[in-house]
Amino acid sequence: MYPFLPKSYKFTFPFKIATTSFIYPDHYVQNINMLAPYLDEIELIFFESTPKSLPSKEEIGVLLSIANEYDLSYNIHHPLDIFPGAKDRSRRQFAVETIRQIIDLTAPLSPSTHTIHLPYEEIDHENESLKRWQNHICDSMEKLHGTGIGGNPELPDRMGG
Repeated sequence: MYPFLPKSYKFTFPFKIATTSFIYPDHYVQNINMLAPYLDEIELIFFESTPKSLPSKEEIGVLLSIANEYDLSYNIHHPLDIFPGAKDRSRRQFAVETIRQIIDLTAPLSPSTHTIHLPYEEIDHENESLKRWQNHICDSMEKLHGTGIGGNPELPDRMGG
């Protein structure tokens, strides 16, 4: 077992006290169990896109129970090994599928945000390379949107429609 924090400041401030899901050298559930009494929100970090590195549906159920017990919210940090702006179409498609899979997996947690990195892998920073990367990002986002993922209904439609 790990040492407990000396005091909780949950709901004390007009902002959320949050941290990442890996403070202790252990798995998601064990970390969340240790941290939940002290925090308002925890960022679930998914380092890799491989199925074995993601929590199972059962683990998500346990994380939901912990969240309900401690009035805890989550946000999701998507894997760094996906590339929505990649040159290669299959890598972009893999990124879209992975993002959708993680959104579906974590939906029961009602995460406050999803953080998805859009890395630029090129050495060249010329206008044509940047435009190509931007077009690839737009293509990936359009495909992701086409999977039925909805946005925040309180925000204006920015898809140009």
